[in-house]
Amino acid sequence: MKAQSIFKTLLVAFIFVGCKSSTPFIESSSTPGSTENSLLLVPGQTPLPQSIKGLQLYRKNYAGSPPVIRLGSQDQLLLRFDELAALSGQFGIKFSHRNQDWSASGLADIWVYEGVNDLTIQGGSFNEQSLPNYFSYSYEFPNRDIQFLVSGNYLVTITDFQSGTELFSLPFFVTENAGELEPSIETFFNTGPLGSAMDQLNISYFYPDFVEFPQFNLSYRFAQNRFWENSIAPKQTNFIQEGRTTARLTRDQFFPAYIEFNTLDLRLLSLQNPQIFGYDRAEIPERVILRNDYFNFSSDLRTITETGFGRPVNDLGARMLHVLFRYETQGALRRDSQIYLLGDFNQWTINNRFKLTYNNQEGLFEVNALIKQGLYNYSYAVVEDGRINFLRNLETLTQKSQEYAGFVYYKDPQLQYDRLLSVRVFYSE
Repeated sequence: MKAQSIFKTLLVAFIFVGCKSSTPFIESSSTPGSTENSLLLVPGQTPLPQSIKGLQLYRKNYAGSPPVIRLGSQDQLLLRFDELAALSGQFGIKFSHRNQDWSASGLADIWVYEGVNDLTIQGGSFNEQSLPNYFSYSYEFPNRDIQFLVSGNYLVTITDFQSGTELFSLPFFVTENAGELEPSIETFFNTGPLGSAMDQLNISYFYPDFVEFPQFNLSYRFAQNRFWENSIAPKQTNFIQEGRTTARLTRDQFFPAYIEFNTLDLRLLSLQNPQIFGYDRAEIPERVILRNDYFNFSSDLRTITETGFGRPVNDLGARMLHVLFRYETQGALRRDSQIYLLGDFNQWTINNRFKLTYNNQEGLFEVNALIKQGLYNYSYAVVEDGRINFLRNLETLTQKSQEYAGFVYYKDPQLQYDRLLSVRVFYSE
């Protein structure tokens, strides 16, 4: 009875999902071509294989920034990844243009790219200071070999050069930076589950002169914490004022204002790190035992705001670590509960490799994960009725800073694809 009473106090934070609906509290679905349930993967995206670690994609010179560049500018995206291997590899890299729902736009390559849309990545740098060995690769684009001619959503796909097998793919955005986008946030307290705070997002957009029929050709989306697939199209739009439109989320579309993540800081590998309970350099890979996490305690030490990739250490001295996560529920969950570890290091994906098991001797749940040295966000979750639900307690219902992105799309009247006119990243207080 005591366990049931405690369990009733547990708040399950529903995570908004998908272009298929306008509400943040809907059922999560697996992405096409994947059997995995993820908060991060967009339709058509290929998830990471186990051999790829330390993934990053951001605007060059702005580590941790969202993968957004301006059309026709000098902006470049920097792709980094590590392959667990003893020999250098060779990879193919190719791009595909997408509509706002991540379906293929159907545009011919000649309209989308200037250059060769079938390139290679090779000559990685070898880490031989620790085991397991790995090669680090980096690639900057657009470049002299390929330029983008149109705005919109894109996928970059990395393949094995020899076999042509797709290894993984990643979404990014090319914006025209046209018009003027002004977002705002209004927080409503005691309106969400169990009296939690909720964020209403609003935008005002002064559109460029070439937009003749904004009520037919303009559309908007909002995303929270870089879960791009989970973006929401506002139901309420206004086109009354010439040259300016407004859009806002209705009450049933509000974003939870209390979402927070645990921070895993593996930059300092010693017992002086307050998160590390045990560290064994003799094991291969080196073994790290973390101090216990508790479902009813929030450290409130979020040191990075962005989700998606985290901040892997990029120098060749960085180690691949065998990390043991330990999660105490203090009897609030049954021992056979299906609890998963999600984070920047596994694309926020439900996968049996990250499923926690109950340790009868220790009286807690635990799971091992191979993670590159660095700084990451993570959380624990259960899957109920197809939804990925973060485990939350009543004590964590207070408002937290959230990162949002607003997108303005324009349906090209001639080629019938979604141009991305403007992107704006903003934060709640």
